[in-house]
Amino acid sequence: VYLFVFVLQMTPEERERMWYALVYHEFVAHAGAYVGVIIGAAALYRANPAYLGMKALSAWDALYFSIVTITTTGYGDILPTGCLRIVASGEMLIGIFIVVLLVGVTVGRIVTELMSANNAPPPESGQR
Repeated sequence: VYLFVFVLQMTPEERERMWYALVYHEFVAHAGAYVGVIIGAAALYRANPAYLGMKALSAWDALYFSIVTITTTGYGDILPTGCLRIVASGEMLIGIFIVVLLVGVTVGRIVTELMSANNAPPPESGQR
């Protein structure tokens, strides 16, 4: 709530500068990494359908399984076996890491922008 009060007190130019920095830098980079992991894992799944318990796997099914895995939804309609269990686990962990990193960077950027808008020095590492 404290952060949103500062955002409301900012001038429109300051808000525009803050959101520009968020959207066009960190968010685009993280979203690109997220999509890259999804497509790369889907290509691995499509190339090895036997490890997913199927004789053949369409590109859409591979993409579907990759998205379900990276978002940690896990419906259970397609199950990896063998070496693809490691790939699916890695994809899941990378997906969680990218989301956590995106949230952390976004919040950090908002705090920095709010502090600079109020001419306050940014908090040092380890301070509360």
